[in-house]
Amino acid sequence: MINLFENYTRETKDLHISLLMGGIKVPTVVINDDGFLPNDVTSPLQFFLKQAGARLFGKPRYFNQVPVSQYWAIQATARSGKILDHGVERARIEFAAPDNTRSVKAVTWLDAQGTPRVIDRYNQWGWQFAQIICNRKGKPVLTTYRTDTGKEVLVHNHLTGTVVANQADGKVKLYPDWPSLVADYLQQAHFNLDQVNFNTLNFPFFTLNRLGDGVGLKRLFWQEQLPDGIPGNMQYLLDGKGGQYEIKVQHRQVFTRLQQLLSKKALPVAYLGYAYAFKRLNQRRAHALILTNSDQIEQLEAIIKGLPEMTFAIGAITEMSSKLLAFGRYPNVHLYPQIRPTQVGRLVAWADYYLDINHQDEIFDVVRMAFENNMLISAFKNTLHQPRYVAPQNIYESAKVNQLIINLQQTLHSPVILEKRLQAQWQAADRSFPKDYQALNLKG
Repeated sequence: MINLFENYTRETKDLHISLLMGGIKVPTVVINDDGFLPNDVTSPLQFFLKQAGARLFGKPRYFNQVPVSQYWAIQATARSGKILDHGVERARIEFAAPDNTRSVKAVTWLDAQGTPRVIDRYNQWGWQFAQIICNRKGKPVLTTYRTDTGKEVLVHNHLTGTVVANQADGKVKLYPDWPSLVADYLQQAHFNLDQVNFNTLNFPFFTLNRLGDGVGLKRLFWQEQLPDGIPGNMQYLLDGKGGQYEIKVQHRQVFTRLQQLLSKKALPVAYLGYAYAFKRLNQRRAHALILTNSDQIEQLEAIIKGLPEMTFAIGAITEMSSKLLAFGRYPNVHLYPQIRPTQVGRLVAWADYYLDINHQDEIFDVVRMAFENNMLISAFKNTLHQPRYVAPQNIYESAKVNQLIINLQQTLHSPVILEKRLQAQWQAADRSFPKDYQALNLKG
């Protein structure tokens, strides 16, 4: 049995962890390898790279290690970078994570009109494993995958969909599309396909169709919305044309909607959320954390004045402006300019409340960190960064800041109220338990 995922997104990771927490420890394959997969996840690309002799080790490339022409400059913030030729932007640098580590994931080279023409993709081992050639409109035309020594392994033609594989024995094999390549890889790698867990109806679905009777139970974990009714590929499964299958819907509202769309006959469709790996319990301390990359923090002064019994830690990834530094005059406020990841970790362990009230981008994926640490998360509608982790009753209109203050005061004085709001937060994030995954009775 294996997990077959298209991309390693946040929700894919949550599903993967849920399965592991349920004791389901099986090979996990991700079709679209972005170069930064976890160590316990593999991909078709890694398989072909290893066959070609690639060495999958090293460390990420730092932003100032990107090769550039002489006299060109590299500039970077905590979130991204750019390459300048006497002030003219020649390329944009994408980082692997918004945590100020500045590890390079991709470099997009631009033409004179600022259109992407070539994209160099780097991996967690620091070498360029792929190059994408784009047309004049910036659309991908050809992607070439190479080893750490530059040996060409795969060539994907985006116009025809075909993939050419240069095999270790010197032969060349042509695949009509990615699903055909993935199906061949699964067979070459000798995976046990008696059960396959997948979470999209795109490449994994088509790959399983290529394999036909070579696959036993197909278990779809549906993580998307249903804006236009039941998707055609899902209806294909519901009509019994996909062999033996189950559908687990991971968002309760979507499950309710699907039930309304389905006929009354019994179908193998059920709700199953996520078994989150919480790091600790809320300790009911009057400690609140705010992280920001600007001095635009909604209703900050009103909240500080309205909650004198609460201590606030405010961290910024850059130097703080005089406007933000001025809040240091309040005895219950501690400021952390140019905050480092180690400081963030300490403050996340220190706080039991997180206020998602900063404008502009979120930093350090802190809302998710707050959720994993069972901090009560409150936000304004116009500052909300990750709605999935915030209960609706903890989201406020900016003009109703007094209601936010009253509700926080109630949680400070009543453990019962705090617990109810935390439970609402878990429910909003579709929390399930490891035992719910154990009940799947999967055989690894």
